[in-house]
Amino acid sequence: MNSLSGRDFDRILIPDGHEQCQEVKSKLNRILSNETKIYCSTAMRTRQTAGLIFGNQKLVGYFEELYLSNKETILEFICSQE
Repeated sequence: MNSLSGRDFDRILIPDGHEQCQEVKSKLNRILSNETKIYCSTAMRTRQTAGLIFGNQKLVGYFEELYLSNKETILEFICSQE
């Protein structure tokens, strides 16, 4: 586990994840508008992923309730943000 604390929440992005972010970054930046809202879990590796993909280009919102959420919870969260 890539975490000093041993907690999944604190795991860092592994080198393969950094490479995958670069691939995804070029694709997402072509299709997402400047108005696209980005919602992210507060887990370390998801924050790193968002930072690598979006950098300062988009405002990213970090929400604790998205960590380990199921699809129903995520959909409810998105609908509550509109």
